[in-house]
Amino acid sequence: MPDVDVPSRWTPPRLAFAGAFVFRLLFLLSFKDNPLFVPVTGGSDRSLYDQLAVAVAGGAWWPEGVFQYMPLYAWVLGLLYKLFGASNFVVAGLVGALVDAGTCALIVRFGRRLGCAGWAVAVAAALYALYPLAVVYSVLTMPNTLNAFFVILFAERVTALTADPRPAWRAWLAVGLLAGVTCLSSARMLLIGLTTAVTVAVLRILRGLTCWPPLLSL
Repeated sequence: MPDVDVPSRWTPPRLAFAGAFVFRLLFLLSFKDNPLFVPVTGGSDRSLYDQLAVAVAGGAWWPEGVFQYMPLYAWVLGLLYKLFGASNFVVAGLVGALVDAGTCALIVRFGRRLGCAGWAVAVAAALYALYPLAVVYSVLTMPNTLNAFFVILFAERVTALTADPRPAWRAWLAVGLLAGVTCLSSARMLLIGLTTAVTVAVLRILRGLTCWPPLLSL
């Protein structure tokens, strides 16, 4: 019987995910007993999101004011509190580490989608995996990690669709919904989404003009 090459399960995105997660898990285990791991009541944004999540876990899903806060992270954290107990910072940190490791894997997919050299993709993933602020924020009750994941996912999905000469409308609808969900966590996504829509529209118009050959590869 001839030998059959079995593709390795350790693809570059999975390797990036595993490396980033292990690094964040080690940091979480070393930091969870530090007094600074628990937010000081009323002392920071970490405390604010903890209080909001406790309220969500108790059934208060909506902010009292129109622009009181972006609700997505409070909803996610509140669901974790509902399942695992209020102010369970270890579980929140573990989930944050998983999400941020997913961002690292998305960076690999994004880089490969753009046609970057393998070494450049590896460097980008390694830099994010070891970036101190990304590591620290991933295990704290802050929305930064969730925002980074959604923004990179949005960029990767838009890149994939613009490379398709005839993308399905459902795919664009999914990207639009993704942008809308991200807006519930970061108001910056409004500008990112608008800029992306204009850029994609202009590029698709220019692709139809034979007098602009350098732009056809964009």
